[in-house]
Amino acid sequence: MNKLCKLKIYIMGVLFIVSCGGAHNDDANTPLVIDIVAQQFKQDAINIGSISPRLDRLNSCLLAAKQINEVGGVLGKELNIVGFIATSTEQSTEFVKKMLEVDIQAIELQFSSRALAAADFTVPAEKVLLASTAQSTSISNIADNDLVFRFQPRTDTISLALAKLAFEKGGRKAVVIHNSDDIFGVSLFQQFSEAFMSLGGEIVAEISFPIAKENGFDDELRMLEASGADVILNNMLMPSLAANFYNEALNVNFEQYVHLTGNFTESALFTDNLVDASKVDGLLGLQSPRGNQLDENVKFYQASFAEQFDVTQGSFSNNVYDACQVAALAIERAGRENNTDTPTGLMIRNSLRAVMNPPGEIAGAVDIGAAFEILRSGGEIDFNGTYTHEWDEKGDLIGDLTFDISSFDGINLNWIISEQFVIHVESNP
Repeated sequence: MNKLCKLKIYIMGVLFIVSCGGAHNDDANTPLVIDIVAQQFKQDAINIGSISPRLDRLNSCLLAAKQINEVGGVLGKELNIVGFIATSTEQSTEFVKKMLEVDIQAIELQFSSRALAAADFTVPAEKVLLASTAQSTSISNIADNDLVFRFQPRTDTISLALAKLAFEKGGRKAVVIHNSDDIFGVSLFQQFSEAFMSLGGEIVAEISFPIAKENGFDDELRMLEASGADVILNNMLMPSLAANFYNEALNVNFEQYVHLTGNFTESALFTDNLVDASKVDGLLGLQSPRGNQLDENVKFYQASFAEQFDVTQGSFSNNVYDACQVAALAIERAGRENNTDTPTGLMIRNSLRAVMNPPGEIAGAVDIGAAFEILRSGGEIDFNGTYTHEWDEKGDLIGDLTFDISSFDGINLNWIISEQFVIHVESNP
């Protein structure tokens, strides 16, 4: 496989041109504003937008495009990724608006906050928004004209997975630790509580405090010890402050609990700030990004990424890969169905479930060329991505959703993925 020759990373800002014509040129330091979105846009290609916080995720979209172009592209054209690294929601939204100006019909981006902000612009413009790593249930409730699709489980599904894991490990009485001003943490507490109680468990204590609280956890620790709990779910937002909490828990024997976190798994900020990591040896973390490790499409993606970039992919990168592949397949089908090589966002929307959900001939990343050939010949596909297999009527994931269970090794200071845990979601509320 040929390596991707060069990746240009753009950030928002102003480029300065320094004159070589002499010291007296009045224009020597005149800022030249470059329209960096238009600069990447290709008029004769199929353009998809991708806005990432990290390079490995953007690389996953570029990898998907490379593989698709190797089997003929989309609607007889090159698939071009207009891609950027954005460091904030504000910056991401500015890129979205620039992409809408050049009439890009489908945009992939990450994080719930960024997706919600982007939807304010993409939905009125009737463009498809692929929220590849967004998990917040609030996305399901916006009036999106069925133009927003996600590629990760919702927080209530994550909460259900945590509750089932706690129950399967023998826990029946849970205490939940979270930050009172963390919207995600509060939501996860509420959803975990509902799921845990529906299984027959009991929430015996809620321990909450502001994100900014860095130390002085005596009252919270006394509440924990007095709770009678056999399950601890710690969802403090800041990993370093979660470490401080454990550093002050000198008299707590955490081995007596089913000890879980859904928030700071594999965080170096947590590990590096622990004074005595052995105290939390066996802490279980639950994450959802990698997909079923026995699936041939997952194996193909991981091997392709490693070969292409000489590194292992980071978390959630395969969700970006799925989003870019599915968008391209939907564009191919939309063009066929509407007899056009420039399908609109609404046309693409109408083909997304058609290429992802049953019925259709099963295809995946490992045989992406065959998937396109089926569509080009007038057939239908049931595309299985590395994580995404089926959407409900709101664009949320249903079916078998896989979670990694990681165990913290307090001696060697690392997280070990010990097993995978599957939750079947028939429908979302």
